Amino acid sequence: MLESDRGRTARPPQHTLFAFVATTLLFLAVSYWILAPPTRLKRRITRTSSRLYAKVASWVPVPAGLQAPADLVIAARSFSQYYSVQQYWLGRKRLAFERISTRQQKLGDRLDWRGTLGQAEDAVEVNSLVTDELAALAYDQARRDGVPVGLRSRFWREDGRVVETLKHFVRDWSTDGKSERDVLFPPILEVLGEEFRRPEECRERTVLLPGCGLGRLAYEIACQGARAA
Repeated sequence: MLESDRGRTARPPQHTLFAFVATTLLFLAVSYWILAPPTRLKRRITRTSSRLYAKVASWVPVPAGLQAPADLVIAARSFSQYYSVQQYWLGRKRLAFERISTRQQKLGDRLDWRGTLGQAEDAVEVNSLVTDELAALAYDQARRDGVPVGLRSRFWREDGRVVETLKHFVRDWSTDGKSERDVLFPPILEVLGEEFRRPEECRERTVLLPGCGLGRLAYEIACQGARAA
C-alpha cells in the first residue's frame, strides 16, 4: 500500500503548462486594467477595432449605392435639410420656453423672447431660399460628374457647416458684413502692400490664405495684383 501511494504521489501534476499560461494571462490582464485607466483602454480597443474594420472592409466589394457618400453629396444633403433642421431646433426652444414657470415667462415676454423666435423663423425662411438653390446646384453637379448619391447619403449631414457657410456669405459679401470687413481687411492689405511694393513682386508670389471663408479676402488681394491660394 505504501509503495502504491508513493507511486501515485510521484506522478507529475496534470495541465501544468496550461495553468501557468492561464495564470500569466490573467495576471497581465488584471495588471493592465489597474495600470491603464478604463477610458484609455477603451480608446485603445476602439482604435484597434477601427483599424481592423478598415482593413477587412477594404476587401469586401460594396455596391455604389451603399458606399460612403462623397463630400459633394453630403453638402447637398445638408443644404437641402437646412429648413427642417432649423425649424426643429426653434421648436425645441419654444417648447423649453413654454415649460418654464409663469414668472419666468413674464420675464421672457419683457425681453420679447417670442418675438425673437419669430424673427429667427422668418430668417430661416429667407435663408432656405438660398440653401435650397445650393442643394439643387450640388445635386446637379453630382449627376453631371457621375457621383453616386447612394442610400447612405440620407443619414449623413453637416448642419454646422451650413450655418457657417451662411455666416461667411454675410461677412464676406453682404453690406451687413461691411463693418467687420472694414476692421479686418485694411491692416492685412496694408502689410501686403508694404511687402510687395513693385507690381512684378505681386505677380511672382502667392499669398496663402488658410480658412479664408468664401474668398472675399482672396478677392481683395487679387485686386491688388497678387495671387491668393
